[in-house]
Amino acid sequence: ELGCRNENNPIHFAAYGWDVTGVDIDSFSVADGEYNLRVFCHTGSLIHHDLNNGLPSLDGQFKFFWHLAC
Repeated sequence: ELGCRNENNPIHFAAYGWDVTGVDIDSFSVADGEYNLRVFCHTGSLIHHDLNNGLPSLDGQFKFFWHLAC
C-alpha cells in the first residue's frame, strides 16, 4: 500500500495469504505498522520512503498497488 500509515489495510490482505509491502513517509507509522504486521500476520514488510521522490526500489513482482485516499 502506498501511504500505508499503520498498515491496517494491508493486514486484511496478509490475513488471506497475500505478501504485502507498505510504504510511508512517517517513521512512527512505519514502526506501528511493523508491530501490527508482526502481531497479527507474522508476514509483510514496510519501507520508510517519501513518495514525492517517486517509488522506492522494490524487489519482486507486484500484482497491484493500493492507495486509499482520505
